[in-house]
Amino acid sequence: FYLPPMRVALVTVYAHPGCTLKDVAGGFGTVFEVGTSWRARLLERAKSKVAALPTLALGYLAAQLRRAGHEVIVHDVSGTDRVPPVDAAIVLTSIVDAEVERTLMGDLRARGVRTFAIGAYASARPSFYARAADVVVVGEAEALGAEVLDLADGIAHVGDVADLDALPYPDWRGFAVESFRYAFLAHLRPTLPIGSARGCAYGCGYCPWRVTARFRERDPAHVAREVAHQSARFGTRAFAFRDPLLNLDRDRVRALAKHLRPLGVRFSAEMRAARLDGALLEEL
Repeated sequence: FYLPPMRVALVTVYAHPGCTLKDVAGGFGTVFEVGTSWRARLLERAKSKVAALPTLALGYLAAQLRRAGHEVIVHDVSGTDRVPPVDAAIVLTSIVDAEVERTLMGDLRARGVRTFAIGAYASARPSFYARAADVVVVGEAEALGAEVLDLADGIAHVGDVADLDALPYPDWRGFAVESFRYAFLAHLRPTLPIGSARGCAYGCGYCPWRVTARFRERDPAHVAREVAHQSARFGTRAFAFRDPLLNLDRDRVRALAKHLRPLGVRFSAEMRAARLDGALLEEL
């Protein structure tokens, strides 16, 4: 079966004026809004300067779609923005903008655009988007890559990526790379996201990551090669690891530190404090 090249939009909705992060809280997203006073507005403005990162899945899909010969349009929707003319639209879903996302998908379908819902919330609540999108993807869309466009209408269970190292490097062309930033690496913009592990091996009841993906890790040498590639391509020395848990395996973390050290980059990561010690911190 041959699918001719298509013009595909990767769409993220930002319906709130403040700081909205989609690649947090298990991929369900958060919005930082704390009030209407001038102090609250000042705090919200400061928060919006701290972090702005895309979801890794979109970078992977951009690479996979382009590799298959498709044209990729990256489009962030806010307010009354309209997605430009495309053949298909892959819409990232979240809790925080779910209603707007669903309305957008319905509008796209009405325009004849084949519409796909992906992401953590679509996987957790596929029925919420079932009448709005042509296809609701349950699982990790990059497990199929460009073949996601071949899926039949309805709810599609695609599983997850078995081998993270087999994925191509995320392709951030067309994204607002110059605006990417994260926490204390912000002054080293652009800060690029990178993943060396998915899911979490712990079962903390308060954490949404545990219900969105099983635990998998990448080879440290392969991660370092991606860092070197992206650093050379985009001229950045700052990387934000989006792993829910970087330091389950201390030997792996030590190997990662060894491979990263010659590259002269800075990075941030989320780790379990009980698995850290002075020696490991010094290596990192």
